[in-house]
Amino acid sequence: MFKINKLKENDFTIVELSNACKKSFAKICLNEGTRVVFLDLNAKSIIEEQADFEHKDPYASAILFPFAGRIENGTYSFKTKEYQLNRNHKNNAIHGLVYDKLFVIASLDEQQDCCTVTLEYQEIVPQTGFHLPF
Repeated sequence: MFKINKLKENDFTIVELSNACKKSFAKICLNEGTRVVFLDLNAKSIIEEQADFEHKDPYASAILFPFAGRIENGTYSFKTKEYQLNRNHKNNAIHGLVYDKLFVIASLDEQQDCCTVTLEYQEIVPQTGFHLPF
């Protein structure tokens, strides 16, 4: 049977997904853009937390929406209009807009041979330089 647990670690909300024998295990931090902290599949380590790791530097394993990588000076144009994103790394915008946002659990499903968790983020204050066309 697969299980989903929600817990607090320091000031962070964590979701753990695992099978009964703990050979498959995932740990996701909801406060850091749903960053995958640990991922083991069939007892093989795929992602693991590094000692003295600061998520705020590389934003590793977080959702990089709507862009991954760097946008030089945080500026881009779309349909002939110029936009300015917040610059969050030196003079550039890097790794999207939700890497440090708090997500919430929308739904959970535990089954005998799998489990799923649906996470969501709702933008309350529009991001500088990025607006959806609807």
